[in-house]
Amino acid sequence: MTNREQAIRSAHCFKALKEFMIRAGAENAIVTIDGENLHILKEIKKAIVMLNESEEKQDERKNN
Repeated sequence: MTNREQAIRSAHCFKALKEFMIRAGAENAIVTIDGENLHILKEIKKAIVMLNESEEKQDERKNN
């Protein structure tokens, strides 16, 4: 599976998770990792963007 395919699947999962968390009233949920408070949905979205960007960079390398 390519990074782009992973990003697409992750985005679909993110959308479903976000809708579930909103219905549960937990859209602003925070997790603490190594003493740092992180907003769960924002961190997941950042990871999806990073996957997509890394795939775009790989595509650019292939085309050059």
